[in-house]
Amino acid sequence: MPAKRSWLTILAPVGLGLILLGVWWLAASTPAVPDYILPSPGDVIDELYAGLISPGDMWPYIGVTMTESLLGCLMGFAVALPLAIVIYRSRVVSAAVLPFLGTTQAIPAVALAPLLVVWMHRGNIQRILSGTEYRFGEKR
Repeated sequence: MPAKRSWLTILAPVGLGLILLGVWWLAASTPAVPDYILPSPGDVIDELYAGLISPGDMWPYIGVTMTESLLGCLMGFAVALPLAIVIYRSRVVSAAVLPFLGTTQAIPAVALAPLLVVWMHRGNIQRILSGTEYRFGEKR
């Protein structure tokens, strides 16, 4: 039984991915859908290759995104770990903080993104705080 399950866990996602890729390719090849609305998978791969390899225009943006993601994760870790320790060790803090943490878990991160844009304006700090909130609110 485990051998069948391991093949199924490999083949099912690969099969679904191939089906979705085929549907995308068919939808992009119809004349009713312009290329600028739905480019074909081949066009997307060509542009990705051109942006990464040829002139390398994407690398500065990739660097900024990676930096902001790393800072968001580190800030989330820096806030969540000490708070978790204090909540675990103190019944008073646990009783005071857990209802608010439960409330934050009920608010999707997507709903907080517009608020962060309004409060922090557009820029790096807004994206870093968004990443922090995502890491801090991650359920495991």
